[in-house]
Amino acid sequence: MKIRYPRNKLLGGILLIAGTAIGAGMLALPLKTAGAGLLPTTLLFVFGWLYMTIAGLLMLEANLWFKGDVNLITMTRQTIGLPGQIIAWLSLLLLLYAINVAYITECGSMIALTLNQNFNLSISDRAASIGFTLSLGLVIFAGTVLVDYLNRWLMIGLIAIYLLLLALATAHIEPSYLKIETTQYLPLAFPVIVTSFAYQFVIPSLKVYLNENTRDLVKTVLIGGSIPLLLYIFWTAIITGVIPLHGAAGLIHIAHDENPTSAMSLSLSDLFHAPWIPLIIHYFSLLALLTSFLGVTLSLSDFFSDAFTLKHDTKGRAIATILAIIPPLLIAMTYPDSFMVALGYAGVFVVILLGILPIFMVWVGRYRKKLTGPFRVPGGKITLLVMLTISILTISLHFAEHFDLLPEKFYMRSAIEDPTGETKPH
Repeated sequence: MKIRYPRNKLLGGILLIAGTAIGAGMLALPLKTAGAGLLPTTLLFVFGWLYMTIAGLLMLEANLWFKGDVNLITMTRQTIGLPGQIIAWLSLLLLLYAINVAYITECGSMIALTLNQNFNLSISDRAASIGFTLSLGLVIFAGTVLVDYLNRWLMIGLIAIYLLLLALATAHIEPSYLKIETTQYLPLAFPVIVTSFAYQFVIPSLKVYLNENTRDLVKTVLIGGSIPLLLYIFWTAIITGVIPLHGAAGLIHIAHDENPTSAMSLSLSDLFHAPWIPLIIHYFSLLALLTSFLGVTLSLSDFFSDAFTLKHDTKGRAIATILAIIPPLLIAMTYPDSFMVALGYAGVFVVILLGILPIFMVWVGRYRKKLTGPFRVPGGKITLLVMLTISILTISLHFAEHFDLLPEKFYMRSAIEDPTGETKPH
């Protein structure tokens, strides 16, 4: 049975980009930017969004040089050559496999909890992870059309819960919490901000789905990437405006809790005097992870189709889907912590794969191989050099934080209070 195309595929493309980007960043961003004030945080969000939007448009420009279903391996082979292919393979697999291992583990746990508490069904986290992964694997196997349909419904639920939380929280905002208290932690949030706008790997999949319509593809990148920006700004304003920075239930302590999602839920529940808040945030987090999982896994499947020149028949789609879902599922079932280490470098992988790689593809394609297409990012070499500089600085910032190369005052752990109100290292 053939699935009918949605009436408005442009809307589907926009929501798929938005859903792919919206994920763990909804939790991480308010914690990483706590205390910096609403205005500086918003400006950094806009800067991160602009950087990743240009990166997305560079990816689109390079992808449009080639007709048909072309993904990163063909793009890098035709522009940078073997070094580009090796970088594409390593960075994409490490990034997307690591993300999916985390999603499979977390979604399995959340689905098992939902079934146990709300439907009185006793199911293990492992069984829930397997069932969830294989079920969505069938959706990926069916193709982009079914992914589009499912993602639309998930995004409707996600936005509905988001608006409900905004409506509930608005009356509890304390304006003084949104003022600048300290901004020294803010630079270390930029790699996380960049990662929170990662969707560019899904662009090659959307090119074919949108019939290589350049105007629609540009709209998809601009509008789809702007939805997370708006959600992040308002969500961060609400969380940082409701939860105090210091104290046992403050944002700094939540950021260092073993389970920050639960800690934030309990803090909001107490502040709103609403015991059902943790349940709402539970479903909100689950929907965010599911939409992102769909985009990541679809990108992986299409990447393997291109890398191994698989036909778009039943056998080819089955092989690509298996390669996309089975390895991360097996890792999640056996050694989930091994890829948690890789996930800690997600910001670096994102910048290499979605920032530096498109920059070099476009530079070589434009200025050495004289490739042309229906779309070109404005700004010429200046845009590419500025993007490359930002990319290098972002990677350097990540490693400086990871190896404790910055003064202690730049780390949020230095502001954790003891019972006497004095600060001490964590």
